[in-house]
Amino acid sequence: MKRLILIISLLSVFSGCGPKRVYNQPSAENPGYYETAWVDPKVVLEDPWFSLVRSPRVDSFFVASAKDDPSPSTHSIKFEIKNYECLAIVNLVNGRSAVVRPLLAKNLGPGYYKLTLNVGQLTKEKLPTDNYYLKAEYCGFSFIQDLGRL
Repeated sequence: MKRLILIISLLSVFSGCGPKRVYNQPSAENPGYYETAWVDPKVVLEDPWFSLVRSPRVDSFFVASAKDDPSPSTHSIKFEIKNYECLAIVNLVNGRSAVVRPLLAKNLGPGYYKLTLNVGQLTKEKLPTDNYYLKAEYCGFSFIQDLGRL
């Protein structure tokens, strides 16, 4: 009898009570990824070289399938300005960190921003083949997005 109780207690310890489920949350076994969703986006600036979009907030949702390429090639840079207005500067720079084209120098208010480069404009300018980057400087922060070889 003691052996039966010991075996049952050991089985319950090692097997546990099963996976814990949280309502409306994916389990670890489900393949998928979280996609970012911009809430109420507005186009702030448009230029032949770029477009600048602002959103007051971003959200995310779970997509229950495997994403083919988790980091697709992008020609944009994202940044967030938190509590106050500040100067945001975005430049197109080459592999030697030389400014090829200044894109944006403007005081921007709080929000999430995404500057998307018009790659067609690069081909019109016939820039030399090189690695290019978008460099954003805002509110004391600096961020560089690799555009790859163009």
